[in-house]
Amino acid sequence: MTKKKYRRYSPEFKRHALKRASEDGVTDKGVCEELGISERQLRRWRDLYRLLGGSEPRHRRSI
Repeated sequence: MTKKKYRRYSPEFKRHALKRASEDGVTDKGVCEELGISERQLRRWRDLYRLLGGSEPRHRRSI
């Protein structure tokens, strides 16, 4: 049995996704389709961003 490899996203990519999703007239679903990520992933990044007090999104391991 092999382990599933998860894709890692850079802080810059996360920041771009969150910034894009916060633009007027843009939906989370649209951003996710555009960037090839799940809506759940975008929500996790948004929650983490808020938890960190609005500081730059980081990889989980560095938290």
